[in-house]
Amino acid sequence: MGKKIELEVRLDEAQVARTEEILMILGLSLPEAVSMFLAQVLLRGGLPFNVALPEADDQELMDGVCGNLCNSFGRVNTDETQLSLDDDPDLPWDEDVAEETDCGAV
Repeated sequence: MGKKIELEVRLDEAQVARTEEILMILGLSLPEAVSMFLAQVLLRGGLPFNVALPEADDQELMDGVCGNLCNSFGRVNTDETQLSLDDDPDLPWDEDVAEETDCGAV
């Protein structure tokens, strides 16, 4: 393993806090997740995920899958927001969210 360097990145405080909560549940720290991301970039020779706007048909399919998942868990999806780091969504494990209205698979 080579010499370690310090990387400085400026990020939105709320995004980092929400991301760290999710990573903690997954058993990862933010530096570990960044290291995993960089390892995948090297392994794949590019981003480890597609970066593109969804086609209209794809969005309808994703909405349908989410609806089916919610229905199969006996929950009604009345909120059409999606989890995004750009927004301030109610997280499935957030105490303010009624269990009947979330679509989070726990």
